[in-house]
This record gives sequence, structure tokens and C-alpha cells, in this order.
Amino acid sequence: MQTPKETRERVAQAIQQGNYAQMRERWERAAAHGNAGAQYSLGVMYYYGRGVAQDYAKAREWFEKAAAQGDVNAQFSLGLMYEYGQGVEQSDFKARDWWKKAAAQGDAEAQNKLGVMYYYARSAVRDWEKACEWWEKAAAQGFAEAQSNLGMMYYHGRGVAQSDAKARGWLEKAAVQGDVGAQILLGVMYRDGRGVVRNDAKAREWLKKAAAQTEETRQKLTQAIEQGNDDVQAVQWLQPWANRDNAWAQILLGLMYKNGRGVEQSDSEAREWLEKAAAQGDAKAQYNLGVMCHDEGMTLNEPEQMEAEACKWWEKAAAQGLAEAQYSLGVMYRTGRGVAQSKAKAHEWFVKAAAQGDVHAQFNLGLIYTDSRSIPQIDAKAREELREAVTQGDAIAQNNLGAMYRDGRNVAQNYAKAREWFEKAAAQGLAPAQFNLGMMYRKGQGVAQSYVKACEWLEKAAAQGLAPAQFNLGLMYRNGLGVAQDDVKAYEWFKKAAVQGDVKAQFGIGWMYTEGRGRFDNVIKASKWFEKAAVQGHAGAQYNLGRVCEYEIPRDLPKAREWYRRAAAQTENAENADAVRQARRALERIR
Repeated sequence: MQTPKETRERVAQAIQQGNYAQMRERWERAAAHGNAGAQYSLGVMYYYGRGVAQDYAKAREWFEKAAAQGDVNAQFSLGLMYEYGQGVEQSDFKARDWWKKAAAQGDAEAQNKLGVMYYYARSAVRDWEKACEWWEKAAAQGFAEAQSNLGMMYYHGRGVAQSDAKARGWLEKAAVQGDVGAQILLGVMYRDGRGVVRNDAKAREWLKKAAAQTEETRQKLTQAIEQGNDDVQAVQWLQPWANRDNAWAQILLGLMYKNGRGVEQSDSEAREWLEKAAAQGDAKAQYNLGVMCHDEGMTLNEPEQMEAEACKWWEKAAAQGLAEAQYSLGVMYRTGRGVAQSKAKAHEWFVKAAAQGDVHAQFNLGLIYTDSRSIPQIDAKAREELREAVTQGDAIAQNNLGAMYRDGRNVAQNYAKAREWFEKAAAQGLAPAQFNLGMMYRKGQGVAQSYVKACEWLEKAAAQGLAPAQFNLGLMYRNGLGVAQDDVKAYEWFKKAAVQGDVKAQFGIGWMYTEGRGRFDNVIKASKWFEKAAVQGHAGAQYNLGRVCEYEIPRDLPKAREWYRRAAAQTENAENADAVRQARRALERIR
């Protein structure tokens, strides 16, 4: 006879592999006659979006019909929906109530869930004795996670009298079923000689099994999340790992909450999980907390506090050598946001990140070398380092020297020499040099103007993830320069740059949506992208966001005035003059 958990897995697998139309028709007929199993199965179809559009509300509706008839699988599934806030307001209390109903029918997974709730004081006061009671019920049915949890409780003497012998007994049962936590703790017991004769060989054996499983699971989960095949299932897989203080699982789960993938979007939940991983010293978690603070600050009129908080997190991650954090910190020092402006410190962090192959740090190093306001702060040392690196064939140095010749900074402007140094660096695969060479061909600087060659070099840099190259390649496709005009490809390249925070690409996507280019006629989506660019200070995005607020239904004139005001307050330059002037005229019109 199948356990409830095995039944749930069988139904989910059948739905994923079967003939959706036939299954749905058969189950709908049976469900209409009150068949609880069919009602549960229809709920699963809507829960995962198999053969129907994913719809948590309909999934809950069918689960509730089946649960009302005592269907244990529906009761357990409703508990999950309340735990994760899927189509319902998140409630540990309601999750507990549904799991108690399922646990009373002997559902081991529900019993294990209740143990977790009492252990972590979710929906109730912390009660280790009750946690052990529920884990014993599930463990007696052979549920590996509960056996592992119970072994851990005996090991530490929490909720039960401490017993190394009982700890080992439960851990061995779980470990042979592949439970990683049990394998790790069992390895520790053999290493330390607790409850067993000390045996380094067995300790290594169990720890190696755990390490191999952890890495394999991490890779599979990361791949599944990146591909977006089944976000709901990914969250459910991640949860037990995260509960056991596994840092990579906590980070992935935090990012799922941040992006609303597989769960209701929740910045507070995202922050909570990322902070758990960061407390373990995980650099990726520290970096992502910095990103959250930075993004939150960009939505505020006075973002200084959040930007300073972002820098604190990035400092921690950068000190551990994380290139993304080093680059982000360099940007903040270059712009003086969240920290006192220092081109010297910006240069220092960009160098560290660039040495690890961060293409955006490499690109920004070139900006520093060609910025006349930056050079005096790093002049003597930087020039000496540059000369030495160039003679050694360093690609980054070659690109920086090319940029200096292109812009005439500290050397006489010479496009031919600029092209020469860019070509040397580009031949070594350096993305910023490939981008710079592409732009020279686009503009005809030091070379015969060629959109075709421009696209060739831009595509090389864009393929390495350099956002400015991706944006400019998108422009070439949008305008049909050097390639066949293609709005879909333009959008794809804009999107790649936009998700990295490229303000011009974000504006470009918004523009495509408002203009209805290709398949992109959608004002709501335009507003989303305009807002991303607008909070970064893009005058064109601010003006267009004002127009959306003024003319679209429902109108919001106060917001329209605010965005027009922000655009109108900007100093005019060659790029934004038209938007700034139109915003000023709009303010006079709706004042």
C-alpha cells in the first residue's frame, strides 16, 4: 500500500508525463460526482500548471473540496499552500491546522512538518518535546528526514534525554536512505568517537557521501531554477535544506522570494533567508543583501541610508574576494553613493574585480583612465602600473591605453593608435576592448565606417555579458544597421542588458512597448521598464512615465507631475535635452 507521500508523487508524475486533456476530462467527470481523489488530482494540475494555466486559486478550491471529504493528500497540500502563501495569505497557523488533520491520518510527511514547526517555534511556542513526539511518529514509518531530525535531537539532548546510542541508531536509518544531514552528523560521530568506536575511514566515507549529494543537489536545483522548469517544486526542495542552515539553499530560497518565483513575492522573507546565510559568512548572501538595499534605496527620494547599508554588505563580500561585490563597491566609490567619493578607491576595487575577469569592472577601469577628473588622484602610480602592464601584454592595460588615445586623455588624441591597442586587447578576448572596437567601426573612428564589423565586435562582447555591448547590439537590430532589422532580437539584447541595470536598455524596452514595435504593445510593461530607468535618473524615462500617468486609465496626475518635475529639474545635455524641455512644457500644461 502506498504512503500518502508516495501517492502525491505518483499523481504529480502522472500529470507531468500523461495526456493532460484526457486526464482532465476524466477527473472533471469524477470530481463532479464528488470523487475526492479526482478533486485532489485536478488541484494538482492547477497547482503545477500542467495541461491548464497555473492557478493557485483553483488549485486551492479543488484541494478544499477533497480535504472536506477527508482526503489526506489534499489536506497536506493545503498546508503547503498556506506555508508558502501560494494563492492565499501566508499563515503558519492554518498550515499547522491542515497538517494536523493529515498527520492524524498517519501522513508521515505532515507529522515531520509539525515537528519542524514546533522546533522552530512557527505558529506555536518552541517545544522540543512536541517536536520529538511528531518526529518519532514519522520516523517509525521510515520517513528519512524525521529519522535524521530525531537523531539530531538525541545527539544534542533536546526534547529527549541525551543518548549517543539512540542518536546513532536513528542517524544510520536516515543515512542509508541518503539523508545528507544524517550522513554528515554520522560522519562527525565516527570522527569524534561518540557512540561508536572512533573510525576515521568511516567518518570520511559518510562525509564524502554527504558532500557528493550536496553538490549534486545544489547543481540540479540551481539548474532547475535558472531554467524555470518548475519553480513551485524547486521551493519545496529548497525549504528542508534551508531549514538545516544550508547557506546555498538559503540564498536560492531568498532569491525565489525576492523574485516571486514559486512563492508569493516577499522582500521580508527574502531578506530573512539571505540574512541567515550572510550570518554564516556567505559572500553571495552578503552581496545579494547589498543589492536589495541598493534597489530599495533607488525607489526613495532620500536613498542615502539604504545605499550606505548596501555598501556595508558589499564591503563584507568584497573582502572575501567576490568579484561582483568588488565591482559594485567600485561603482559606489566612483559615484560617491553610500560612501565618500574616492576615485582612488574605485580604481582599487575595479582592479581587484577586473583581475578576476569581471567584464564590467574592466570596462569601468577604462572609464577611470579616460576621466580627466579621476587621473590626478591616481596619476603617478596608475601611469607606472599601466606602462608596466602594457609591456607585459596585459589586455586590460592595452584596452585602457587605447581608451586614453581615443579620448585624448594624458596623450595626444590618436584614433589609429587607439584602434591598434583595442585590437591587441580584443584579440585576447577582452570584452570591453571588443566593445570599444565595435563602437569605433560604428562611428568610423580610425577605421572605415562599417556597421557590419561593428556588429561583429559588439556581438563578441555582448556574448560575454557586457551590458553596454548588449544594449548597443540591440540598437543595431532595432534600427537595422549592419544586420537585418529585427525587433524581437533587439528586445532580447535590450533585456539582457536591462536585467543587469543598464538604464538605456531599460528605457529602450519601455520605448518598444509604448511604440508597439513587433509584439511589444503593452503600456503596463512599458511603465515597469520606464520606472526602472526613471529611478536611476533617466530623463526620457521620467518624462515618458509622466505621460503614462497623465494619459492612461486610471489617470494619476499627482504622479505625472512628480515624474515631469524630476525630468524637468535635470541639467540639459545632448542626450536628454528633448525630454527635459518636453517635461517642462508638460508641467506648465497640467500645473
